[in-house]
Amino acid sequence: MLRLLTISFLFFCFSGLKSQDLIEVNGLVCTSDSLVFTGEKLVYFHNGNLAARYQFENGLLNEQVVFYFEGGGIRETGHYLNNEKHGVWTSYNQKGEVAAKGEFIEGEKDGRWLVFDEKGTCRLEVFYDIGKPMGYWTLFNEVADVLDSRYYP
Repeated sequence: MLRLLTISFLFFCFSGLKSQDLIEVNGLVCTSDSLVFTGEKLVYFHNGNLAARYQFENGLLNEQVVFYFEGGGIRETGHYLNNEKHGVWTSYNQKGEVAAKGEFIEGEKDGRWLVFDEKGTCRLEVFYDIGKPMGYWTLFNEVADVLDSRYYP
């Protein structure tokens, strides 16, 4: 069910954008003639700029995905494995600097996640254990002094 929701979300969130003609059939992405799709799917903003780049293998999201800002530049990169977020995901600000970084395992946040301000200073450090908050979650000020910390057992 999660896989179907992932596919549906990706297509509906870009439904107003120009893209290739692909359809969802029984949880798999297919061509308009119902053949299971393997290849790259590109989605464009109305202004013609690239909005997203997906890789499908046998009808499932696999490999790297890239999302772009409407004015250009990469907004987010990550990987999917069998329609689930898997591996390192990185978000960027409009200047191209890292804004956040963390890892997914089979669709669940896992390990250390970091959020950075516009100057590149880490402002938040959190930890997950396969989707569950764990360890110390720490909020930092602009010079990396600890402002607050909370522990999750």
